[in-house]
Amino acid sequence: MAAMRHWPSVLALWAVALISGGAYRHIREPSENERIAQAGRLLAAQQADAAERVLRQAVARRPAAPEPRIELARLAQTREDWATVAVALHPIPADFPAAAAVRIVEGDAWIKLGRAADAEQAWRAALERDTTETARYRLLFLYGTQLRRPEWLATLWDLYDRGHAGLNEMLQIMLAGQIVWEPEGALETVERWSAADERDRPSRRAAAVYFVRAGQLDEAADRLENLFERDPDDLETWSALVDCRLASGELDRADKLLRAAPDAARDNPRYCKQRGRLALAQGRYADAAADLRRGLPGAPYDLELHYNLAQALRLAGQLDASRPHSDVAGRLARIARLCHSIHNAPAYSSGDIRELVQHCAELRLVEEARGWVRVGLDANPRDQALFEARDRLATLPATSVRHPALGRVSGEW
Repeated sequence: MAAMRHWPSVLALWAVALISGGAYRHIREPSENERIAQAGRLLAAQQADAAERVLRQAVARRPAAPEPRIELARLAQTREDWATVAVALHPIPADFPAAAAVRIVEGDAWIKLGRAADAEQAWRAALERDTTETARYRLLFLYGTQLRRPEWLATLWDLYDRGHAGLNEMLQIMLAGQIVWEPEGALETVERWSAADERDRPSRRAAAVYFVRAGQLDEAADRLENLFERDPDDLETWSALVDCRLASGELDRADKLLRAAPDAARDNPRYCKQRGRLALAQGRYADAAADLRRGLPGAPYDLELHYNLAQALRLAGQLDASRPHSDVAGRLARIARLCHSIHNAPAYSSGDIRELVQHCAELRLVEEARGWVRVGLDANPRDQALFEARDRLATLPATSVRHPALGRVSGEW
């Protein structure tokens, strides 16, 4: 009983010890700002490993605090430790004031690691708050490399609408209907992305299409068959496989694929064009013309479609009906040649731009013509002909590849 009388004093002393010990630890534990400052001093003393340890301690102490994560990522960038950059930045929330810049750097780190899907997710998250267009240009590179034409073209038009479509963007908009303009070393890039991430179907499909372009059709077919077997509902892979079979002259295999086309593909202009190409190769000219005509409403500015339709109609004996399509194909071909010439030349002339404006206007590509006027006036603000074209174009409906003109798409301007 005497011992029991001492328990209240013991408990009181224990509580004081706990409180004072906690307070002592709190006083002695550096704040995140102090740790960041300490890391800065260590870096100045060229002690990068010690600085990294300090920053990792700061992150562990307060995982939700953005500042230590950003400093850790900044240090990791200098050491090209892209995994640390990505992992450090990924948890920073979207409401952080500099979230757009954070997501861009995070995406850059993921792409260095070959993780294209994660990079895309980060860059897309940056779009809402990005005022520099950096994320859009990053996505433009990604979509172009992966040959994702719809996303690529949508991003180009987004830049156009935001007033950021300069010479390079206008060249890509003009050629987007025919081919995605691949960056240098694109095949090696998508091969690396595919190896880094098994989920990356777009990169695997793009690699196969690059082999088609390079004439390595057996390699391309093997890859596309493998992808299609894994996911028979992937329309892009199915369509790329049809193109591969047509390119290699394997008409029976192409025919079999087209006959088994998924329902979702049958209203697609690309499907109609593929059926038309097959019929044309088999000498069924009336069938080819019918299939190609079905594709026109959804792709009125497709050069290959107009060219093949004109050819099918001529071979079917319908010369008068073929002429409008020959005219459109010819104008689109002139635009493509001029764009390639401007892209490859060290400089371009005002005459080149005026010619593009004229061709676009004649095809009712009014938005594209306006874009070329802006490019031309940026280069030569005194070009009177472009000023006059700008005024005329301002009176016309804003038709374009994305907003096609109804009826005939070609005529004098």
